[in-house]
Amino acid sequence: MRLILLSFILLCLFSSCKKENSHSFLNILGSWQWTYSSSMDGDTVRPSSGAVVTLVLNINSSYSLSLNNTEVSSGNFSTLTEEGISFVRFSDYLIADRLFVSPNNAYFIKDGSLMLYFPVVPAVVGVITDTQFTKVR
Repeated sequence: MRLILLSFILLCLFSSCKKENSHSFLNILGSWQWTYSSSMDGDTVRPSSGAVVTLVLNINSSYSLSLNNTEVSSGNFSTLTEEGISFVRFSDYLIADRLFVSPNNAYFIKDGSLMLYFPVVPAVVGVITDTQFTKVR
């Protein structure tokens, strides 16, 4: 009986641990070009005319953010999947041209696009809540 109880407790402990989702981690790697950001009040922010903002996520968990092929910031990132939701955490804000991304975001990848969602609670009008990047390579 003790063995069954101990096995049940260990199973509960290991299944509740937070783990990095390697599948999500591998999918997020690569070069991403900023397409747009939008806010809760419906405003859409796009890159300035001629501006190309690129986010590169490397396998060693480092990132770089470039504006027109000139690096404007770099740092580290980590991913986590919790209760079926994938999160990415950057070591600093991502700021370039008109892009402004919080360090902590939920994300998903679909049809070659990386969508970052900044959880705003309570909802604040004017705050950027989602940002889209398109896979470059």
